[in-house]
Amino acid sequence: MTRKVYHRWLGLLLGVLMAGILGELGVRLFPTWHDAFVADIVHSQLPTDLYKPVGGFAPGQQPQKIRFVHHPNRQARFKGREYDNWVYTDEHGFRVSQSDTVEVKDRRILLLGDSFLFAGQVAWAESFVGRLNREFTDITWWNAGVDGYSTENTLALWEEQNTISPTEVWLFFFWGNDIWENDWATRPILAPSESLEVSWESEKGWLQWVQYSKLLSRLYALWSISNDERFIEKKMQMAQLRDLVQLNQALDSTEIQLQRMAKQCQQRSLQRCRVWLIPPMEAFYEDGLANQVVEQLQKRIPETLEVVDVYPWLQQSGGSALYFQSDPHWNIKGHQVVFESIREELGR
Repeated sequence: MTRKVYHRWLGLLLGVLMAGILGELGVRLFPTWHDAFVADIVHSQLPTDLYKPVGGFAPGQQPQKIRFVHHPNRQARFKGREYDNWVYTDEHGFRVSQSDTVEVKDRRILLLGDSFLFAGQVAWAESFVGRLNREFTDITWWNAGVDGYSTENTLALWEEQNTISPTEVWLFFFWGNDIWENDWATRPILAPSESLEVSWESEKGWLQWVQYSKLLSRLYALWSISNDERFIEKKMQMAQLRDLVQLNQALDSTEIQLQRMAKQCQQRSLQRCRVWLIPPMEAFYEDGLANQVVEQLQKRIPETLEVVDVYPWLQQSGGSALYFQSDPHWNIKGHQVVFESIREELGR
């Protein structure tokens, strides 16, 4: 190798090294939410032993995904970059405190919903249901939230319960993806399987090393957002919410489920049935998104169901700051705000 070629390669190597160092410094000096992405994947731990699949779909039924329920009397660990909690379930599979015994009172409220209700990211005492349980001791609170549930799933869980008799049912409707989940036409058909196991980020080995470089972490996050199925689906969900035509088409399925809920409430002669509208974090970054979705939703909700929009409460109390930076759920402060909004509603 001649001296000229040697110097050329050396200069190229030093240039690449210098560019890498400058890129690393730049990413560290100007952090974004992408930087938490890889670390969250590395540290996240889904409690697979908490869930069991439910099969037995009716002939002709088109399941959008395999439905899971919680094992009864189980403890499980939810771990992420910003949280590390143990959760506990009772004989129904509902989330409960580790030590308190659930007493059946005259007023009994069954809470239905997905991960925003179950709230595995925060300790029971810090969750809004835990706070309600501690504040309103004259009410029995049943937290029947399950990660990933659609409205159809939550109503199926309620209909299958024959050992509890609530006087009220509250549905926590996360419109960030519940509208999408309820719209079966957009979902792939998946055959039910009783032996299906839950998996979570199986290839973490090399990510353990990538996380130490902020530049590589940023590049991996940007690549994943463009290629990972979870993020592709998320983009489709948000596009559906932004487009008024797509939104109204998708809401047909949600309307059917809400009518189903209203019918159940009437047949069971419940004292009150409520729908709490829960916004995604993106609602606080996009002007008019929440107003559009909530306006269209309210047109589809039966008059017999009471509706409470949580967005104004969250907006005036911090907005996106009430969510985890590396996770789309409420942090401790977010649960405090939701608790205060419910407490005010109960006082009316």
